[in-house]
Amino acid sequence: MATTIYRCAIRSSLYGRVIVNTLHVKADGFTSPDDRNASDTADDVWTWLGTAYRAVLAEEGTVLDLSVVEELAPADESVPDAAVKSINAAGTLSTPNNLPVELTMHLQSKTGVPLRGAHGGMFLPPPLSSTFLTSDGLQFNTSSAYWSAAGTFAAALLAGHDWSVIGVPSGHESYVIYSRTRRARGLSNYYFDVKSVVRNPLPTWLRSRSS
Repeated sequence: MATTIYRCAIRSSLYGRVIVNTLHVKADGFTSPDDRNASDTADDVWTWLGTAYRAVLAEEGTVLDLSVVEELAPADESVPDAAVKSINAAGTLSTPNNLPVELTMHLQSKTGVPLRGAHGGMFLPPPLSSTFLTSDGLQFNTSSAYWSAAGTFAAALLAGHDWSVIGVPSGHESYVIYSRTRRARGLSNYYFDVKSVVRNPLPTWLRSRSS
């Protein structure tokens, strides 16, 4: 069975800022890379994660598009398979705008592998509302809609996505941590299945709004 790793980037806009959340997806279960392509994967990833992702983006924000690019071996001079799926869908998180967009939540992705290139994560779209924080502002309110939506998105990442097309063997797409360094070294283990996604209860401040 063939396995392809794709770099997927969800790009959104919010109050004039661009939010980019990037993750790597392993697509496997098909007999040949020609059975599926980047465009198929973009459709699958949005079906898989779209609803949960929109739920952590404020209603004032818009998901612009989802880009997918095949990760090739360093010595492979082929043109990588790539696609951009236009989304243009508003966020669904209801929130008053009384916090700066630089304050956000970090999701830590763990693989259980004790290697530097085997862990990662992403910074979610900002909560914007102080009601999503505890009264002292030092932690996220674990009873809030933002905390809950972040948990739902984390669970969706872990669940993966099964696909099936008439005439093509069914397969599965899952969230992985990809190490370009290990692949460049020629190591066979250059991607790792994510085993848990953990919400950091402490807010994070970003200098730039891309992750």
